[in-house]
Formats: sequence, structure tokens, C-alpha cells
Amino acid sequence: MHHKLHKLHKLLHVIDMQEARLERLEYCFPGIWSERPVFKSIDHAPGWDPLLWETLRKARDIAPSFKLVQIKEKCGTLRIYMERGSVPEGKEDEVRRILIEAGGISSLVCEVCGFTGKIDSSRRWRKTLCIEHRALF
Repeated sequence: MHHKLHKLHKLLHVIDMQEARLERLEYCFPGIWSERPVFKSIDHAPGWDPLLWETLRKARDIAPSFKLVQIKEKCGTLRIYMERGSVPEGKEDEVRRILIEAGGISSLVCEVCGFTGKIDSSRRWRKTLCIEHRALF
């Protein structure tokens, strides 16, 4: 029973942390979410947060109207999806390039701690992890 309570407590802590990170994102980038986001969440570990914040800052510098549809981890990399039509015509390619570039960079950054990492595909799933965190998963 104690083991189950410990796992539940750990899960609740992760949920609280995710909510705090989402609130911080919305505070730093007001109006960043589309009116109809797929999932209004940050679906990755905190090691990629600096990369995410820098990417969103660059996108907003190019197009202040830039809006998010979804942020997630897929196949061990960060994926950031923008709302169609939220970027002025002629700037879509530049913003899209920044979002794709962030995905490539994320494949070299541990998604847990932010240190140098690489994609580990030795299991059923892929995660980008440093040596230390690779040993824990």
C-alpha cells in the first residue's frame, strides 16, 4: 500500500509541476494559445523548457500574432505546432523553419535536465537523454 501511495504522490507532483510550467508559459507569452488548441499542455520534461522559450521568443519576434496549437514530445524530439493563419503571409516559412530547427536541436538535449544528450532508441520508445538519465530509464 505504501508503494502505491508513493507513486500517487509522485504523479501528483509531476502534474503540479506541469501546471506551473503551463502558467509560466502563458504569463511569459500572453495569448500564445490558439482558440482551439489540440492539447493546452506542455507535454515534455523540463529539460527542453529553455529551448522552447527561446523558440517561442524567436517566433513571436518574427510574428507577434503567432499562436500555438500543440507542444509535445514525439519520437524523442520536441514538436511545436502553430495555428494556421496566425502568422502573416510571407513569414510562415521563417517561423516554420524555427520550429523545425528546435526539433532538431532537441535531439541533442536531455529532455529531463537540459544537458547534452542523444536519442536513445534501445527500448520500445525513444527519449533524448544524457548518460545519467539514460541509466535511470
